[in-house]
Amino acid sequence: MTLTAWRWLSGFAALACLLAHPAHAADWQIATAYPVGNFHTENLQRFADEVAAATGGKVRMTLHANGSLFKMGQIADAVAGGKAQAGEVILSSLASEAPAMGIDSVPFLVDGYAQAMQLWRESRGTVEAVLARRGLKLLYAVPWPPQGLYANKAVQRVSSLRGMRMRTYNPATDRIAQLVGAGAVLVQTVDLTAALEAGRIDTLITSSATAIDLAPLWKWFPYFYEVNAWLPKNVVFVNRSVFDALDGNTRETILRLAAEAERRGWKLSEEKSHDYNRKLAEKGTKILAPDPYLVGDFRRLGETLAREWLRNAGPESLDVLLRYELSRFQSVATSGRPASPDGR
Repeated sequence: MTLTAWRWLSGFAALACLLAHPAHAADWQIATAYPVGNFHTENLQRFADEVAAATGGKVRMTLHANGSLFKMGQIADAVAGGKAQAGEVILSSLASEAPAMGIDSVPFLVDGYAQAMQLWRESRGTVEAVLARRGLKLLYAVPWPPQGLYANKAVQRVSSLRGMRMRTYNPATDRIAQLVGAGAVLVQTVDLTAALEAGRIDTLITSSATAIDLAPLWKWFPYFYEVNAWLPKNVVFVNRSVFDALDGNTRETILRLAAEAERRGWKLSEEKSHDYNRKLAEKGTKILAPDPYLVGDFRRLGETLAREWLRNAGPESLDVLLRYELSRFQSVATSGRPASPDGR
């Protein structure tokens, strides 16, 4: 091979390498505690794939599922500290440092997806501000299906839960266990099956998604009460400095795709909720509407938790709650839909 041909071939190879790996490409490591088959993870992976395609490989995201990169409680700090570029956590897991992050886990504040979306519209700005103070940029948020009560025995009143071992995963669930007289057992989602197999849990409040996608709850809990306690959200965020280092067009592309991922995720969550309940019934779980006395007990419990949350939440959280209540009232007035049985 002549020297000229060698130089031409070398230059062609270098060009091909540049086309395959764009200059200044950003490689993002994304940490999540949820497994690959969960709908949140699937939505996040699709978002990552869409970003890579839309940016021509300028931003490439590698998703680390099932807590393989960092555990749930470590993810926000890891992303803020630059140990990972992006992450996903359940929003209420950040409530201990900023009570406003727990507003979507205040029991009985919303009664379904429409009200949950109203609450998110009113609280999004506050969540963005709290994350920004930690050096994080919010990308999108998607709710879990409504939270119900699983138990290994029939439950007619909240007093039935006294002395039972209740799984907790955030400050709100820990306080619920305390108020009902149950023993709190802190277990994050990734460790839930192991805790069940070890016989550590008698009851828990979670969504039907957990029962189907994350842990086979029907094996341990023959009773599922649709108390619709709350619709907690997962939030996906990126290190603010990493995001700001991108050019303007790339940032706009990522935010556009994040908005699409949020819309897709909300729709998927509602569809999955119906599907999960059907599958639970097929597995033999008794899906029950709660006894009116149990509903009343939980409602009073929710009022206690709401008052406590407001005492600690501060002015910005109170402002969110007031805006939400006003928007909910306006929606009822506009649609003519009567308030729900509890007066909402």
